[in-house]
Formats: sequence, structure tokens, C-alpha cells
Amino acid sequence: MAQTFNLIPHFKANNPAELQAASAFRNLPAGQGLLRFRDSNPLLLDEWLHGAARVRPALANLEQILILSEMETVPAGALNPLQLPFEVTIIG
Repeated sequence: MAQTFNLIPHFKANNPAELQAASAFRNLPAGQGLLRFRDSNPLLLDEWLHGAARVRPALANLEQILILSEMETVPAGALNPLQLPFEVTIIG
């Protein structure tokens, strides 16, 4: 039997209200939330990750995992970003 590997460790957030608010902001309708520019550039998150991975070793590892997962029959899934720390912002 093959052993499994837990890619993301379990942790307990100290700021659940902030995480909830950031998640709600991300999930606002198109043009209003964190992903408001994604419609004009569907590769926005990929481009951000590519640039950030050049200077952040942990993000370079994540980028490599995502690239390799594309070769599998079951891809890793979509990225769902959160902006932390989160502050309420009025977009106008």
C-alpha cells in the first residue's frame, strides 16, 4: 500500500473573522472583489505566482507542484487567493 503525503499541514488560524472577511471579498461578483481583474486577464494568478516564485522558495515549490500536477489525470485544482492582512476596501 502506498503511503500518502499531506501537502498542506493542519493549522489553526488565530484570525478566523479576518479569513472569513477576506474569503467573502474574494467571492464577490465579477468586477467587485479580489478577482475583479481576472476577466480581463484569465492568467492573472498564474503570472503573479510565476513572478513571486522567482524570489520566494516556498512559492517556487508550489509552482513546481502545480506544473507537475498538470501531467496527472487529476489536476491539483484552481488557485483561490486571499489577501492577508485584510482591510475593508471600498472599490469605486
